[in-house]
Amino acid sequence: MIGVGLVFVVLNLFLAGGPKDVRVFETPTSSPVQRRVAYPVHLLTSCAPVIDFDAGFWAPPGGWTLQQPVDPATAEVLDPGRVLLQLGSGQRIRLEPTRPPIRLSRCASLSP
Repeated sequence: MIGVGLVFVVLNLFLAGGPKDVRVFETPTSSPVQRRVAYPVHLLTSCAPVIDFDAGFWAPPGGWTLQQPVDPATAEVLDPGRVLLQLGSGQRIRLEPTRPPIRLSRCASLSP
């Protein structure tokens, strides 16, 4: 019995790390902001329009394609539940609140 329990403990420790190259964000670290004021932000990953902003995580509903460059980026609360992300390219993306945990894969590197 002890041997079986030990096997389960070892398997849980081994598998608990999850997939490689995936970052998990569980708790937002941003503070509340004022409505209709553009604040500088950084994307949680350079290949997805996901941000930690206004004490929560925000992501676009549905499909999207990022236009480079993404930096500098700003975000502003338009209405409760709606944020506008503006990227350095001039691209504007509407974001909605997203519940944690947020799992983001590492961005694929561009081939020369």
